[in-house]
Amino acid sequence: MLKIGEFSKSTGMTIKALRHYENLGLIHPYWIDKYTGYRYYEENQVLLVRRIAYLKSLGFSLREVQRLISDNLTEEEQIRIFEKKRHDVKVQFEQDQWRLSALDQHLLHSFPLDYLDQSTKEITMELEIKKLPGFKVAGLLYFGKNEHQEIPALWGQFHARSKELCPPGTKVTYGVCRIPSQQPVGKLEYAYAGENEKKQASNDMTVDFEYLAGAEYKEGRPLPEGTVIREVPECTVAIFKHVGGADTLYQTYNNIYNTWLPASAYQPLEPGFDLEVFTEEFTFFAPDSVMYIYVPIKPKTNR
Repeated sequence: MLKIGEFSKSTGMTIKALRHYENLGLIHPYWIDKYTGYRYYEENQVLLVRRIAYLKSLGFSLREVQRLISDNLTEEEQIRIFEKKRHDVKVQFEQDQWRLSALDQHLLHSFPLDYLDQSTKEITMELEIKKLPGFKVAGLLYFGKNEHQEIPALWGQFHARSKELCPPGTKVTYGVCRIPSQQPVGKLEYAYAGENEKKQASNDMTVDFEYLAGAEYKEGRPLPEGTVIREVPECTVAIFKHVGGADTLYQTYNNIYNTWLPASAYQPLEPGFDLEVFTEEFTFFAPDSVMYIYVPIKPKTNR
């Protein structure tokens, strides 16, 4: 037999936890010395405590654990309890996925907290859902957090080199935003000619997010120095229209990710993946300037 201290070491449970389990009726000492009060346990009870710890690790409450280890539980009842727990874990997992996506978008687009003041107001959003064929975008890449307006500066560099970077007849440019760790291996193509870009690419998986300012790439077209190719996969996208200045852009993103998506039948295809689409309607954030935000989506797995 094992004293409670020895039993604690064998099971990995603290003495306090063992006493708590005893009070709940989950485990009982094999013998208590009535003179000293010492508790003794059999070695085969170690397996019981390990079973309790395993069930707790799956998310079962101690009340549920008590039911699962009872002698009168049938196999059918046990299966039903496990099925219910699986359902509960799946729902929680999907909720956590949405929270993770919302947090990613908050960090990517720097929503100020005063957007919460707008949360009770009626929000009307112009949107369209359509199938987007796969294509490639070539352009200039930024890695980081956009803490010092690096993305507007990137577009400044792009427009300064537009004749070099845009194929003749280009009418649409793209801002492709993605979290590198979410990108499938084999989908990235680099065309670096400068050492700085090569060094930056070597840190691809350590940055917070990447943003590519570019135009659609035509196969066989020579790539200018310092450019990068990214592949946009075939997908379904929700298309949102933003009208006006850059100072209200965060509100549009907030409405997309914290209002429309949670209330819709869709979820992001991939956390942090969206496209800013600039057509001839875009007039550099003048009051009547129009840009579009494409959010790749997929149906929610549980509603």
